[in-house]
Amino acid sequence: MGKATQSAARAPAPAVGRRRRADSGMQQKLVLAMKGSKAGLSLGQLVKAVGGNRGAVKYHLRALRAQKKARVKGDRKLARWMAA
Repeated sequence: MGKATQSAARAPAPAVGRRRRADSGMQQKLVLAMKGSKAGLSLGQLVKAVGGNRGAVKYHLRALRAQKKARVKGDRKLARWMAA
């Protein structure tokens, strides 16, 4: 009489974290928000404009920067994100 393994008895846990399907949608919203501002937007302003999680917005800003679709002027507290 063997015991059932714990992994076989439990259902798979729901995915936690970023939703991969919505990546392009959030990136498009970020680009549109940045295009609307000549002086650029701070991270907090972008989070309000997009309405997403702060960590997810930071992730997508880095991805957009790597794709040369966004650029940052300044650093840390004074950073302004703008469309490239």
